[in-house]
Amino acid sequence: PFRLKMGSAVITGTIDYFYETEAGFVICDFKTDRKFDPEKYRIQMDTYALALSKAKQKPVVETHLRYLRLKKNHVEKWDAARQKRAEAKLTELINQ
Repeated sequence: PFRLKMGSAVITGTIDYFYETEAGFVICDFKTDRKFDPEKYRIQMDTYALALSKAKQKPVVETHLRYLRLKKNHVEKWDAARQKRAEAKLTELINQ
């Protein structure tokens, strides 16, 4: 479980699984969808990455969506540009 404070908002959630590598953390989220649609979960994964990197004071390097029924894995790198976009999107959603 995590709590991420952004401005006056507090976002809570639960990360399915993460592990640490020498470079940083990798976040995994398990999906049972029948359709492969990683974009549907972008803000969720971005929120997880922001929360984990702030809580642990170590960077997140990748996010993984593991589609169990489809036996597919979607991997995205987490970098400074993605973090900046994620922070901007969350701020926009909070201020709506």
